[in-house]
Amino acid sequence: MPARKPSTYPVPGAIAPPQPGPADGDFIDRFKAHLRAEGLPLTVQREQIARAAFSIEDHFSVEDLSRTLRKRQHRIGLATVYRTIGLMVTGRIVRRHDFGDGFKVYERVVGRNHHDHLICEGCGRLIEFEAPDIEQIQERVANRQRFRARSHRLEIYGLCRECSREWGNE
Repeated sequence: MPARKPSTYPVPGAIAPPQPGPADGDFIDRFKAHLRAEGLPLTVQREQIARAAFSIEDHFSVEDLSRTLRKRQHRIGLATVYRTIGLMVTGRIVRRHDFGDGFKVYERVVGRNHHDHLICEGCGRLIEFEAPDIEQIQERVANRQRFRARSHRLEIYGLCRECSREWGNE
């Protein structure tokens, strides 16, 4: 699969991330609480990584995050970035995605509305969308089965408008 193109707005049906981002205290407090529960301290490096992750508006890779840290003059090893992002995932502060190409990307959870994804198999474009009717159907299905859902994710694979035109499918 080709390199993933960043999400673009406006795209029909796409919902832009809410602005402005979360207050610093929201995610740092949640991160601190998670670290405390794990018996770990909030080190300077962990805080720098968390703040850099929450400054990125879109989906990001560990390499993107590492680049952001270098731009801020923070010298933090890639292994530390990987370990810290793992802690943020287990603390449900960021979400990890693998959209089928084996390449993991992350997005912040705190300060964002729940959304789902359209993934173009032609160009790798990632389109976020919100659909309350889909959420209601999922809730009804879970209730009917007496299933207590904690979370879910919906990923729809296909071709974006541009790739459909290019491949003569529109």
